[in-house]
Amino acid sequence: MATNHEKMRDEMSLRFLESDQDEIIRAFSLGCDSEHIFLSFLGDDMRIVRSSGTVEVSENGRWIPAGFDDSMCVYDLLSFSREPVAVSGEYVNLKSLSALSGAAFSPAGNSFFSKQEALLAGKADRLKEIFASRGWETCSGADAGCVIPVFKDLKLMLRFWDADEDFPAMLQFMWDRSVLKMMHYETVWFASSAVVRRIMSDI
Repeated sequence: MATNHEKMRDEMSLRFLESDQDEIIRAFSLGCDSEHIFLSFLGDDMRIVRSSGTVEVSENGRWIPAGFDDSMCVYDLLSFSREPVAVSGEYVNLKSLSALSGAAFSPAGNSFFSKQEALLAGKADRLKEIFASRGWETCSGADAGCVIPVFKDLKLMLRFWDADEDFPAMLQFMWDRSVLKMMHYETVWFASSAVVRRIMSDI
């Protein structure tokens, strides 16, 4: 029996099939052939099966169905705006985007990634290795940090502070201020979750 996430993902794939795929390919300068549309998301090679709308990711040299977070982000990025939006170059905290969006959606506030943050405590050096292995550009200002290519010119700054005697370990997501012109506020959380999932799979 399909989960709610699987049903939502399948619904979005059907909506994608109603889109003008050639228009999307032209608007975002995407690679394609008769069967697939190719793009990069979070530095990973992705493709959309043009006949089914299914999103796939390249993993260890083979194509597999993308997870819920990845799929929803790809659909939103390609359908939210029919034209590429210029990035601002100014980063704002993920939590502050709720005020900019006017959305009621707020996933558990400060504790949303608390379980993963606790598991990352003491692993700042390992995080740096993971960032490097994924080709994410290193940045300063924290115990470990990087700049992640999300899609086209859109980037995300991720910073990690390790636990000390006063504070627990913390991940901070800094998104380009223009991101809400490219995807819905809820989808920004999906993308942040997709980043955390990649990190935890490498730990």
